[in-house]
Amino acid sequence: MLTMLGSRRDFFRHTTVAASLAVAAAETDGEWRNKQSGMAYRRLGRTNMMISEVICGGDPITLNNYKHLHLALEMGLNYLDMAPAYNRGDTERAYGLLLKETPGLRDKVFLTTKISGFREIRDRLYKDVYNGLAADKQSAIQKSATDLMFERGVQKPGYYLDYYPGQRTQLPTAYLTLAMMRDYAEKVDGSQQFRDFMTRSLEGSLERVGTDHFDIVMCPH
Repeated sequence: MLTMLGSRRDFFRHTTVAASLAVAAAETDGEWRNKQSGMAYRRLGRTNMMISEVICGGDPITLNNYKHLHLALEMGLNYLDMAPAYNRGDTERAYGLLLKETPGLRDKVFLTTKISGFREIRDRLYKDVYNGLAADKQSAIQKSATDLMFERGVQKPGYYLDYYPGQRTQLPTAYLTLAMMRDYAEKVDGSQQFRDFMTRSLEGSLERVGTDHFDIVMCPH
């Protein structure tokens, strides 16, 4: 019992020390922007970006609904999320106005946008390849897609989160694409058409926001 108790004490002591070192490392090594005492921050994944625990999701932000962000920024918010698909580009334009109205703001926040339409064009390009295949090859791909869905259990109740209406109906197409990637990725992911689409999307976002770079680009959306 004494040995077990001692081991537990050692475990918690070492765990506490490790946690303290991790916090200290974040304080010194992390990339901090707009740090305010009333806001908590945490490292974003395996990056060095120290993100405010309260962030601004982009979908509600419009040209007529962004002024409240001035107060949020004063309180330590430092992460602004957006996408070309949000309000037909007006979300990005609204963030652009926010940047113009606040001198030096670009260096105080992390800007994130997305490649909207990534999934749709990618799935379409794979489907074009699929439609050009022989019937027996199509059947083999369909079986592989069905097997992948079954193995991963994505259709089990409670496994999949419906984030927006109709999202679950996208699964068969998504897994058809997944089943084709090994043999046909170069025809789609390596195609000039696909690369041009992503380039146009990102260039459009840069222009609407009025910045020369984003800190994060989510791809796919």
